[in-house]
Amino acid sequence: MALVDGSLMQLPLVLSKEAETVELTRRYFGLIEKFRQLRVPVVGYISQPASVMVMRSIRMLGCEQALPCEDFPVEGCSCTPLWSVDDADLFWEILENGHLSPMFEPTFSNLKGGSAEEFKGLVFSYLATPHELVRLEYPRWMADEGVLAKAARIALHQCWLGKGYPNALTLAHGHAVLHNSDREAYYFLLERAGLMRKTTEKAHGKRLIGQAI
Repeated sequence: MALVDGSLMQLPLVLSKEAETVELTRRYFGLIEKFRQLRVPVVGYISQPASVMVMRSIRMLGCEQALPCEDFPVEGCSCTPLWSVDDADLFWEILENGHLSPMFEPTFSNLKGGSAEEFKGLVFSYLATPHELVRLEYPRWMADEGVLAKAARIALHQCWLGKGYPNALTLAHGHAVLHNSDREAYYFLLERAGLMRKTTEKAHGKRLIGQAI
């Protein structure tokens, strides 16, 4: 299984209309599709998720207004108590240790064009580990083809090995150290691709000093 530290959905990139970002996002989803061709599950692992996607739906269902409250109600409303609860709070209370929540699919009325179709193939669930409630983001095909349960067991085993956090991700963090020469090459490639503004001479001077340390 391929385990990603953080969101697999990359929603801020998907919503971007900039041509360079749209192209990079298209390539990104193309890589995710290759995992399917290789029969390798790929999962985004989000520790301490702050999402309210599920709770937003619950608030809308529990709201007494004809048009459900889009913001915290100034005056008392039936949905008021629900505004202090996020998805992690909810599923931490109702999921037993090691259990996976139902699958959820985010929907956005303004998500059109670009990588919208590829994004629609990504879904998420919540997983109760012995240490915390985590959010798993993954392609829908994993559930359709019966590999989701195994992927959840692998994530739990990784948490056990890492004493609360996936051991594979901890090891990856330890090796993902950029030296000064690596960092400069990275900045250069970003600037050449037009994805980063050229630095000021002051910032350039600081970077030269940093290289010499």
